[in-house]
Amino acid sequence: MRRIAAAALVFVFVLLLQLAGNAGQSPSTPSSDSVVPTGVSFRHAATLAQVMRGITFPNANILFNTQNHNPADLFAKKPATPGAPQDFLEWGYGIYPGWQAVDQAALAIVDTSSLFLVPGRRCENGRPVPVENADFKRFVSELITVGDELYRASQTRNQDTISEATDKLQLACQNCHRVYRTEGNRCAAAAAPAAR
Repeated sequence: MRRIAAAALVFVFVLLLQLAGNAGQSPSTPSSDSVVPTGVSFRHAATLAQVMRGITFPNANILFNTQNHNPADLFAKKPATPGAPQDFLEWGYGIYPGWQAVDQAALAIVDTSSLFLVPGRRCENGRPVPVENADFKRFVSELITVGDELYRASQTRNQDTISEATDKLQLACQNCHRVYRTEGNRCAAAAAPAAR
């Protein structure tokens, strides 16, 4: 029961951050009508690194790809080669091509970043994710804000606009990683023992 209450508090906190910082910025911004459904379990199975590698990283890469490729040309349907095995990765990305893929990637950043704040989640090194640290909460909030900006940039359907907006995504990722992954090593995998 305590776990559900803690998860609900985190959800409300993230909701308040979004309402206060991003009011009216995109359709992804929660409204005051947003509620926590009763009976929903806010449990987790993945480490923070697994969430980032499974959701954040692939979607960020779709966004970063706009720096070198026009989204209108992304994931164009290719004719199937007769007798060739189906490539499910290519097939999956080909269903929602171009700008729609970029829209969805930005919205995925917005809607899934709050998963970083679920209490009880662990870092790759086994340490608890620092969900109570003010700077970690700020980094998550900044990522959500950047996701909103990326979505608005994508809506312009202008490659230069979305490409420029990805600079903010890179900076948001770098700011958190510098403290919690690279330099601070507070949430990174423990270093391998030195070879003898």
